Amino acid sequence: SKDTVWFISDGLCRFYNNTIYRFSKKNPEFTFDIINDIAIDSGDTLWLITEKGLISFDHYHFKTIDSMNVNCNNLMIDKNDNIWYFSKNEKNRGLIKYDKKNIYSYSPENSKLPSSSIRSIALDADNTLWVATCDKVNSGSIVKIQGKDWHVFNESNTGIPMYYFTNKTLTTDKENHLYVKIDYSLSSSFSIGSPSVIKYNGINWYVIDTVSNIMDWPEIIGCGENNSIWAKGIYNANLSYFDGNIWH
Repeated sequence: SKDTVWFISDGLCRFYNNTIYRFSKKNPEFTFDIINDIAIDSGDTLWLITEKGLISFDHYHFKTIDSMNVNCNNLMIDKNDNIWYFSKNEKNRGLIKYDKKNIYSYSPENSKLPSSSIRSIALDADNTLWVATCDKVNSGSIVKIQGKDWHVFNESNTGIPMYYFTNKTLTTDKENHLYVKIDYSLSSSFSIGSPSVIKYNGINWYVIDTVSNIMDWPEIIGCGENNSIWAKGIYNANLSYFDGNIWH
């Protein structure tokens, strides 16, 4: 419903008619403790990624769709109502798609995915799926999936070192530009001036921000007006936005 707002705050919450209703384990179908992300499909079904897997909620009943340990921090629903999520620790699962009938898993064994270690996914307005993978200790890739076409970007074809990715690494703007946050929190060798936020405009890759003392290792939330990038600190949880020049 357009009059209902769903959000996560110590569990699943619904804001409707000026009232907040919190779902709890008093509901026998509510058997999970951790909710990492939620999304709504075109039929108004709510989808949740929890510590117990992928779960749907039709406003009456919770239903477990994928009970395997997905260890995932975000999910996306494309224009065809496919549910996309991932399992960043299970070698043979990797990227996962649920088309309301079957569950499909994509890994290096059956796709162009360079690694099953996925950290973040995003969808743009053209229904293109973007996937951030951690391939080695100090290198990652960005995978573009548009229908049956897969393209892998990394340092070798962008010229930008992609050291590591963490949760909520990707976001897109209204012009379908991709923004990527590179994480250095596990590195002992990063320096002020290292690439921090990079942008892909469909043709070229750019470094638009470097590591600073103000917003070290932010977690990207999304894009706002004038394509400003909103982020929160991983450790201090402060909310900031990047206007293309500086963080505020």
